[in-house]
Amino acid sequence: MAKKMAKEMTKEMTKKNHFDDSNWWRPSKSENIMLWLTVLTVLVSIVAQASSLVNNILQFDTIYRRLYPLLNFFHLYVLLYIMSNLQNIQQYLPSEKNDSTFKNELKKWVKGHFGKIYWEKKCEKKCEGKCEGKCEDKCEDKCEDKCEKEFNEYIDGVISFTNDNIAKTHKYFFSVFACFVMLYIFEFIGSFPSTVNKLTFHTITIIFNNTATLFWFYIYLTLNVYKTTTKITQEDKKNGIQKTCKYKINKYLDWCWRKLRFANVFEQPNRFDEYNKEEGEDKYDSIEIYKIINWKLFGGIILLAFTAIFVCFIVFFNKERIVDIDTIKDTNPYYFFRGMSMLSIILGGCAMLAVFSRLSSGFKKVPLSAFIVMLLYAAMQPLFFAGSEFDSSSMKIGQMMFVANLMCLIGKFGLLYLIKWFFANYHIAYYFIAEQIVSDKKNDLELNDLFPDSEEKKDI
Repeated sequence: MAKKMAKEMTKEMTKKNHFDDSNWWRPSKSENIMLWLTVLTVLVSIVAQASSLVNNILQFDTIYRRLYPLLNFFHLYVLLYIMSNLQNIQQYLPSEKNDSTFKNELKKWVKGHFGKIYWEKKCEKKCEGKCEGKCEDKCEDKCEDKCEKEFNEYIDGVISFTNDNIAKTHKYFFSVFACFVMLYIFEFIGSFPSTVNKLTFHTITIIFNNTATLFWFYIYLTLNVYKTTTKITQEDKKNGIQKTCKYKINKYLDWCWRKLRFANVFEQPNRFDEYNKEEGEDKYDSIEIYKIINWKLFGGIILLAFTAIFVCFIVFFNKERIVDIDTIKDTNPYYFFRGMSMLSIILGGCAMLAVFSRLSSGFKKVPLSAFIVMLLYAAMQPLFFAGSEFDSSSMKIGQMMFVANLMCLIGKFGLLYLIKWFFANYHIAYYFIAEQIVSDKKNDLELNDLFPDSEEKKDI
C-alpha cells in the first residue's frame, strides 16, 4: 500500500515540476516548442548573414593586431602567476637523520617493486663458497648483514641523487617560464604600432625561445637520469687521476667558481684539497667531477652559436635600417634568417615533445587528458613566435596567431597543473628512484638471474 502511494506521489510531483523534484528543471511541451522555434530563427539569421560574416572573418587581421598588446599582457600575467605557484612545490625525500621510518618504507617498496634479483643474488654470489667448513648459520648472518649494509648505502645514494634531480628539474622548469616572461615582454613592446624596429624585437624573442628550448632539453636529460658528473675515489688517486686533463680542467673551473663566490672569505672547504690529503678525518673519500664532454655542454654550445648568429642579424638589420624582413626578399640574408628562425621553432617544439613523451613513458605515467593537452601545447607554443614563416594565402596570419594564442594560454594552465601533480605526493621522487635503479642495475643482471631455468634448458 505504501509503495503504491509513493509511486503516485512521484508521478504527481513530476507533472507539477516542483522545485524539490529531480525533474523540476525540464521544460514543458510549450517551452520545448518555443525553444526550437528560437533555434530555427537563429539558424535562419546566420544563413542570411553568411556573406557579412565571411567579410568580417577576412578582416580579422586588423582586429587581432589591435588586441595583440592586450593578449601579450595577459600572457605575462599568466606566466607570473605560474611562477608564483612554482616557488615552493618541491617535495624532497627525507634522509635517515630526519626520518628513518620513511627510509625503511622506501626499502620495502624497492624490494617489493623490483624483486630480489636486483639485490640478494648479487650479494649471495659474493658469499658463495665462503661458508664451507665454518658455522654456516653465523656465516650466513654475516653475509646478510653485509648485504643489508650495502643495500642501506645504496638507498642513501638513491635518496641523495633523487633530491638533486628534483631540485634540478624544478630549477629548469622555473627557468623555462623566466625565459617566456622575457620573451613576452619583448613581444608586448614590439606589438605596439610605433616606430621601433619590429624585426629586432622579433629576433630577440627567438633568442629567448632558443634559451627556453635549451632548458626543455635539460629537463629531458634530467628525466632520463642523465649524469653530467662522475665519482672519483681514493683508488683513482692512486692510479694518477690528478694527471689527467679532465681533472685539471675541473680543478681550474672549481678555483674560478670559488673566487666568484668568495669561498675563501667565508672559509668554505676546498673539496679538491680535502680529496688530495694523505690522512686526516676531514679527508674526502670521493668527490664528483664534471664530464668534460656531455650532452648539456653540447646543447649549450648550439645555443651560443644560434645566439651569436641572431645578434649578427640584429646588427645587420639596424645597420641597413630594415624593419620588415620581406623588404629584402630574394636575397641571401632573407633566406638565411627564415631558415634559422624556422629551425629554432622546430627545435623548440621537439624539445617540449621530448619532455612530455618522457613523462608519459616513465614509471609514473601522466593522465592521458593532460598528455593530449601538452601535445597540443608543444605544437602551438613555438608557432606563436613564428611570425610570417607560416603565412599562406589559405590562412591569414591573424587567424593563425589567434588560434596559437588561445592554445598557448590553455597549455600554460595545463602545464602548471601537470607540474603540480608531478611534484606532489612524491610522484617525481618515485619516478627518479625507479629510473635510476633500472639504469644502475641493467648491466649487472645476467640472463640466469632473470630466468633461473635458462641454464638447465640450455644444458638439455
